[in-house]
Amino acid sequence: DDAITAGPFEYMIAIGFSFEYVLTNLLFVPFISGAAYNGDMATVTFGFSPPNSKAHELIAGRQPRPLTMHSIELSPKIYVDTLYSERKDFDTDLLNILRKAPRDLRRTESKNPDVLLADLLRNGKTTLDYTGTFAFSATKPKSVNGAISGTYSNLYTGRQLTAQNLSFVVSEMMARVNEDGLNYGIVPDTLIVPPNLYGAAVQAVEMRNNVYSGTAGAGNLWPGQANSTAAVGDNWIAHTGFIKQVVKLPELVDGGASIDTTTWYVAECMNPAHGGAVGLLLGVEEGFEFLTNLAPSDPTVFLKNEFAWAGERYAGVGYGLTAFLSRCEA
Repeated sequence: DDAITAGPFEYMIAIGFSFEYVLTNLLFVPFISGAAYNGDMATVTFGFSPPNSKAHELIAGRQPRPLTMHSIELSPKIYVDTLYSERKDFDTDLLNILRKAPRDLRRTESKNPDVLLADLLRNGKTTLDYTGTFAFSATKPKSVNGAISGTYSNLYTGRQLTAQNLSFVVSEMMARVNEDGLNYGIVPDTLIVPPNLYGAAVQAVEMRNNVYSGTAGAGNLWPGQANSTAAVGDNWIAHTGFIKQVVKLPELVDGGASIDTTTWYVAECMNPAHGGAVGLLLGVEEGFEFLTNLAPSDPTVFLKNEFAWAGERYAGVGYGLTAFLSRCEA
């Protein structure tokens, strides 16, 4: 409101300092430090030590085990956007088109975290996480240090977004174990989809009674249901209210690959026992810096008769505990 009602120069300052980005409190862990803001720190490192042993009966003395630690590093970078206008065009802009253009800087900077996080999800099959394996893989190690053997999958293929497939993925995630062999206690509560899957997402999450039908490899047959049959059944995902939020993330399809239009993601984000969302990490400056060249003595104004505006903001993203995420491809 201050920006809209202010004069032509004052509002440019007012627009820059009060907004929220969409996904922080839904899916990701926000953090940033003053050192990163001032450019004194290139990398933010998180250290953590997962449990990797069960309690045992004390019979023949204690059995000490090494305290192991993993680390996740993020590198905050500066993201910028810059606009310019010839001074004469700005002064004669009767419809205030150019005067409103700097507001685009706010949109650019506020949407940038969504773009970065969508890139992280979209490229997870070819980008490594802290385990040294691809973030989404059918052979994720249960223990990085070999405390227990075996692998699990957080990458599912041949899975259209249906109630049956969603219930399968949720059940699989609930069965995952930590490095000590004990269950994580994952409670998947968030479904992340591109816009064209939003309708299917609502059906999978909210429709209490579904028609299950199809043939092998197609349709949404319930496990054990005969091919080429149809039956009405309850959707336990809807009845229990397991999925608390459907996040529509348009930036998932920015890469232009057709697979991105049919790929969906499941995550745990709202479980206070796990401290919130831990699957993806986002480090972002609380506001952004709004820069201008408007004074007659500014170089671009003095030499070129041009006005210029810029926004810049520190941000960094990275994979957290990818056991709390799943990628599902049709």
